[in-house]
Amino acid sequence: MGRARAAALIVRDGKLLLIRRRRAGREYYVLPGGGLEQGETYEAACRREVLEETGLQVISARLVLLYDNMGNPESSFLVTTVPSEPVLGGEEALQNSPENAYQLTWVSPEDLMKINVVPRVIRELSKNIPWNSA
Repeated sequence: MGRARAAALIVRDGKLLLIRRRRAGREYYVLPGGGLEQGETYEAACRREVLEETGLQVISARLVLLYDNMGNPESSFLVTTVPSEPVLGGEEALQNSPENAYQLTWVSPEDLMKINVVPRVIRELSKNIPWNSA
């Protein structure tokens, strides 16, 4: 079994925060998040990863889905953050290059259905999130 992962659904002004990835000629979008460290809970990993990748401080995190992503346990949390602008940070900022690009982007519910979002379960999950929350 692979490494467990925690991801964040951050909604603001009717849009979801995603990381646009361009790598090896492929473009796709992922939720902010990452692998659990030794002894870390899913929620703690979610809070840490959001701060590292976006610079946003998490106020609250509510588990909305725990699922199997190609043999790896993955969790998604509906997250409320301090209302500041996200800034790419952590390993993603260090590794960011034209060949391996990371870009924070806000995506509408309509656009979410058109883009290559990974894993695809995010599309289904998005139907149950409050798009009009803060």
